[in-house]
Amino acid sequence: MGTLQNEIIKWKDSRPNLKPIKKNKNRSLSEREIKELMGVYGPRYSRRRGAIRQK
Repeated sequence: MGTLQNEIIKWKDSRPNLKPIKKNKNRSLSEREIKELMGVYGPRYSRRRGAIRQK
């Protein structure tokens, strides 16, 4: 058994080369899609006389 450093070098050499993960291309979102992600078009809740109501 060699030194720890030599063992690590052998271990790295014996492993198959992993392919780098490809990143997805940037997709341009429309203005409506961006607003939808931010929650602009979602339901609104407010308190009226102690009850929670949806606008």
